[in-house]
Amino acid sequence: MKRGRVGAFLLAVLLASFPQPSMAKTNVIELRWDELSGLAVGKDVDLGLTDGARVQGELLAVRPDALSIDVGKTSNKGTNPKGQQEIPRASVSTFEIRRLKTARWRVVGTSAGVVAGIFTGAGVGVGLCRHSCGAGAVWGGIGAGVGVAILGNRLGHEGDMQRTVVRIIP
Repeated sequence: MKRGRVGAFLLAVLLASFPQPSMAKTNVIELRWDELSGLAVGKDVDLGLTDGARVQGELLAVRPDALSIDVGKTSNKGTNPKGQQEIPRASVSTFEIRRLKTARWRVVGTSAGVVAGIFTGAGVGVGLCRHSCGAGAVWGGIGAGVGVAILGNRLGHEGDMQRTVVRIIP
């Protein structure tokens, strides 16, 4: 039981030590439509459209009447399917540019996640072994350990992400 407590403690420390997305620094800038191409073309963007849909992908071009985007993720496949799309100018008032700024938090997160995953996996395996020391205990421990390691990596990835909100001046 002591190993399980250590694993739970390490998991709690891992979760508490990373910057949360709400704490991450977000820059907000205001630009006119004709200034967008110099800043955003070629970047990954997240558009919140006026109809409530969300579209994510690479901004390919800024045209006078629309944004050309290679949609990778969409909340409305009927209106905005994946692939190259033209998003009308009237549908966009703000969007977010996302980029990975450093690798520091990913390295820290992955390392801490692996260490915490080892202890968590051992604790889960020992805990399950009290009932049956078969393959279930082994796979349960491995699954818990890998899950915590992946969680550390994802938290680190969020810590490295820089977000810039662009408001379009009419």
